[in-house]
Amino acid sequence: VVGRAMVQPRLTYLYGQKISTAFITDVLIHPDFRRPASNFISLMTSVKEIQGFPLVFHTSNNTTEKIYKDLLRFKCLFSLSGFGFLLNLRKIACQVLKIESPLFDFFSIPYKFLVLALSKTANIFFDYKLTKEKPEDSLLDKFILKEAIKNHCEMIRDSKFLKWRFIQSTVWQAQILYLYKDSKLFGYVVLQNVELEGIQFTVVMDFAISKEVNAFQLLCLRFSIIQMALDHDSDAIFTLLNPLSSSSKRFVGFPWIKIPERYLPHKTPIFIHIKDPAIV
Repeated sequence: VVGRAMVQPRLTYLYGQKISTAFITDVLIHPDFRRPASNFISLMTSVKEIQGFPLVFHTSNNTTEKIYKDLLRFKCLFSLSGFGFLLNLRKIACQVLKIESPLFDFFSIPYKFLVLALSKTANIFFDYKLTKEKPEDSLLDKFILKEAIKNHCEMIRDSKFLKWRFIQSTVWQAQILYLYKDSKLFGYVVLQNVELEGIQFTVVMDFAISKEVNAFQLLCLRFSIIQMALDHDSDAIFTLLNPLSSSSKRFVGFPWIKIPERYLPHKTPIFIHIKDPAIV
């Protein structure tokens, strides 16, 4: 064996249809066998032999993107986009500009106090409770499914998936916070604190928020996440998501900003391999 591709089965709601899909989550080929490109192509086209998945999702890096586009000719649905908010101007500026300057401290300290003040003010008007208190699995599953059906394209999660993905994982362990109002569940947010190249990030790994939560309360929710990141002494908030998704458009917004692609490690296009044209 000189290469392998991991295929993760998922259920996806696509325009009201519940479809069995697969996601190619990881591909490894021994360095001695990465040329010619036909070895990679052969591995990717072998997905056609897998039964039971009319749709297969792929992503790429800078090396394989051209192969997906030009040789495999898979359709690119969208590219994931980064969104976030800066908390430590000095550290981020030093990392990006590679310059140390006392001016960064001059602006960074009052900026951090201003952000903290805004967060605390927003929390006064936040009508929801964000807590680790987990609902019953059946209630959580019902909520997630109800929200997934409202979206054009949504990979379905459930309590079992969230536990496997974020609680039991030894690598991607994270904290799941649930959103309540008057004991009624209105969503969840998954946060993970990680350090990369000396910068401390609070990363939004996943979320599902009811469409009943209005725009002002979503603003307060974003400031609540900012305050939690400040409490953890994070330097920035970051999330990577589908910018075309209706749920994503509601979740991100002021004061969070879209991060220019040049500041990300690489593009994250999502390609689709359609095995059954009748479903799209």
